[in-house]
Amino acid sequence: MNKRKSNLYFEEHICAVLFSAILTMMFANVMCRYFLNYSLAFTEELIQILFIWASFMGAPIVCKLGVNLSFDVLAGLVPKNKQKYLTLLVQGLSIILFACLFWFGLRRTINQIQFRAVTPLMQFPVWCGSIAIPIGSGCYIFRSSQLVFTAFKGELR
Repeated sequence: MNKRKSNLYFEEHICAVLFSAILTMMFANVMCRYFLNYSLAFTEELIQILFIWASFMGAPIVCKLGVNLSFDVLAGLVPKNKQKYLTLLVQGLSIILFACLFWFGLRRTINQIQFRAVTPLMQFPVWCGSIAIPIGSGCYIFRSSQLVFTAFKGELR
């Protein structure tokens, strides 16, 4: 049996499902408004939660692919043999930023769980959206660490 290794990372699968769900709900809401003169109001809150998840799960994809715009601009200014040190600097700063996001996102999520905060319309737990912040930040830290490791192994593109 021939097994092919997928180049997709789990974040890409999650984002594909999330964006598919977002587009489906938006399309259904537009069709209901147009044909039935009835709005599916709950979809707005749900779409916001899914979009938060998609945003924070998309950041690790950008990191892993190395398509961060600011990194590309800086990389063009640095000689090829020094780029791994630039990668270390940029990713180190990114890890610090996302570690702060992880910490404060986790604290926010814990507070929302403790206070049993819910969305106004669906009465859905608010923490279901905000937990994406520490999870996405953790994934970013992992992918950023991978990028630094590959840079120092000599596998930087």
